[in-house]
Amino acid sequence: MEDDSKIFPQRLMEILGDERNLESICWLPHGRAFMVRDRDRFVAEVMPRYFSRHAKYSSFTRKLNRWYVNMKHGSVGLIVAMNHHTHLFLSFYFVTIYR
Repeated sequence: MEDDSKIFPQRLMEILGDERNLESICWLPHGRAFMVRDRDRFVAEVMPRYFSRHAKYSSFTRKLNRWYVNMKHGSVGLIVAMNHHTHLFLSFYFVTIYR
């Protein structure tokens, strides 16, 4: 269920840290990017647990763009890289942990 007190990067870190989501979204081995592996499953199973039940995938990708990440749609799925704003992203990660 959606927790309105959490900002998008906090929710994203929860999604990426939840092992139930590994089939649909996961970190890449180098740890500087993650991939939405199964868009349909992500929308049907993951998004309703972390966002409004009416949330759309396009809203998710817009939020990713707003938080300064680079996205590439490929044959294996959506790959999202944090390479230009790693320190900013990591600061949100630490806010999430220590809040």
